[in-house]
Amino acid sequence: MKIFAIIIITFLSFSHAAYSCDKEKKVPGCSEQSWNPSSKNTSSKLNRFYELDSLINKYYQKGDFIKAKKLTLEYLALAEHYKNNWNYGNAIHDANRMLGLMSYQKGEYDEAVLYLSKAGKSTGSPQLNTFGPELDLANLLLKQGKATEVKSYLLGIQTFWKMDNGIVEEWIEAIDTNEKPELTRFGDFRMSIYQKIFFWLAIIWPIIVSISVFFIYKRKGLSPLKFIPVAIVVGYVILLVGNYISSAVIGGLIDTLSTSLLLPFIYTITVVAQFVVPMLSIYILSNVSKLRK
Repeated sequence: MKIFAIIIITFLSFSHAAYSCDKEKKVPGCSEQSWNPSSKNTSSKLNRFYELDSLINKYYQKGDFIKAKKLTLEYLALAEHYKNNWNYGNAIHDANRMLGLMSYQKGEYDEAVLYLSKAGKSTGSPQLNTFGPELDLANLLLKQGKATEVKSYLLGIQTFWKMDNGIVEEWIEAIDTNEKPELTRFGDFRMSIYQKIFFWLAIIWPIIVSISVFFIYKRKGLSPLKFIPVAIVVGYVILLVGNYISSAVIGGLIDTLSTSLLLPFIYTITVVAQFVVPMLSIYILSNVSKLRK
């Protein structure tokens, strides 16, 4: 489970300055040109800068490349105005990536390569630094034989994507041996030993808690044949429901301003809840009279 690594590395990657303007009041020095302006220091122009990425994707998915390209050029123009904003790195990478994808769809591969090169010059962002960039354009161009250009792009994203677990370096080495690895930011994720321990602990946590609660509160007259199986099932149901809800919430908020800057705290709360909620549920279950002898 990659949450463990994300908590530590993402937390360390943000300084106090990154949060200094995240207050719902006007603060000296927290202008619209700051890293993270508050909502009261945000203009319609800046809000437009934040919403353009989703609009571009919307028209691209519809196949309306004329509208998508127009919005993408607007996105790049606004990025030049907001170079100090947390979203600047996203705009540089994603706008050029989208322009490259549209060029690729039209068979203009050399132009797509040019946009890929520009995307690789992004300075990074909270999202790119943590989760890495979308690699669809790079993957398509690699399959087209643009190995040198894709390698250059990968070297570029290495400067900001610090949580790739070494996969970018492996891709580069594979390309050097004339291979064409599948480039995807999540498909090749490998866990460290600490992540594996955390992952398996989370997997067996309902079993550990169910057995522990039974022995601790055995004096309540709990029946092992009734309580333990039911408690384990309830524990896993709560765990799965909790993971589904947290994934939906985080997925929906991850591209918003405040959430991107509060990711370490959101993940911490998620991890704590993953252990605490099943434990509380199983404890409450131990008081159900039907599970006693």
